Amino acid sequence: MSSYKTVFSREDIKEDIFQQSFVKLWTEIETRRIFLDENDTILRRDRRGNIRKLTCKLKTFLIDIAKNDYRDWLRNDRLELEEEFESFAHMVEVRSAIMPDESSESLQAQIVAHCVFDLPPRCKEILTMFYYDNMSLDEIIQARGEKNTSKNGLKTGKYKCMETLKGKVKEMYNNYNLKY
Repeated sequence: MSSYKTVFSREDIKEDIFQQSFVKLWTEIETRRIFLDENDTILRRDRRGNIRKLTCKLKTFLIDIAKNDYRDWLRNDRLELEEEFESFAHMVEVRSAIMPDESSESLQAQIVAHCVFDLPPRCKEILTMFYYDNMSLDEIIQARGEKNTSKNGLKTGKYKCMETLKGKVKEMYNNYNLKY
């Protein structure tokens, strides 16, 4: 099952997610939600009790379960990251209030940091992954578990996030009479 390894960006949880997914698949088989008919066709009973032919191989079905589990994990992890970003932004504000640095370079850096922290979570994550983590657009799509996002769609989203960030920075620079 080496093909499942390309689905995940986090090495430390690959095996756990796969094991959890395998148990879910096995439970589907044990409870006869997935079964073979007399012609050895794989069938699946949906939530309403309707029986349908499974349109993919079991291996593909298992990978889909793993992808969904991984997306759930990422969503939960993203919420924790969001809290970390918020607390980091608060630390930056407290630090700047306690230890004021009058240099314009430091002020500019603080303004940019504040504007980044003020972005919507999706923009913050995409820009961080692209510029800070040096991830490619394909890697970002994979890491975020976005099934319906194309590379061009992500590129457009990243562009809009950057435009939003530039607008916020420009506005803050004007408030402090700094050159943009």
